[in-house]
Amino acid sequence: MNVQHPILGSCAAIPYDRTRKFAGVLLSAAIVAVGLATVVIGAPVVLGIVLVAVGVVLGLESIRRLMMQVNLLLGDTGFESFPGIGPVLWKDVALIAVGQLHWSPLVRTRVVLVQLAHPDDFINGHKLNYFRKLALRLDLRLQRGNLGLNTSQTATSAGKVAGLMQARLWAYRQSASAESATPSGPKPA
Repeated sequence: MNVQHPILGSCAAIPYDRTRKFAGVLLSAAIVAVGLATVVIGAPVVLGIVLVAVGVVLGLESIRRLMMQVNLLLGDTGFESFPGIGPVLWKDVALIAVGQLHWSPLVRTRVVLVQLAHPDDFINGHKLNYFRKLALRLDLRLQRGNLGLNTSQTATSAGKVAGLMQARLWAYRQSASAESATPSGPKPA
């Protein structure tokens, strides 16, 4: 599916898998139900409140993602991930690979790792508020200068997404090197 982006132009879209997103809504409803049940059966009230709060937050995030159609846009000049920080231009990208994020000893998420050429220049170039910049700096520091794009809620594997992104990055670099090789100035008649 192709989508028009105001900065990136015509982009290929990688959509969310709606069944996985709907499963997140059901899981959050189950967490809220367990939280309410713990209060009813006489468990500590704090435990019930924490479970209900976690379930509500996860539910709201799942509903927000359920309303979003697209996870990633790939254009000729860059890409944008949703939810994300805005468009990332190919000129800012040094390397694309597949890696894993370790959320806990049991949960490992395969992600597309995008290594930025100059992370500080990238952060300063984006119009983000102070807290978003701080969070982005911390995230880049923890991931050694890489942006982690989670594609686990799409029907497309992280390896296939990384391959598509590498092809776009390669095409961008080829066109940029071809443009720099052409002489500028008046052409002979």
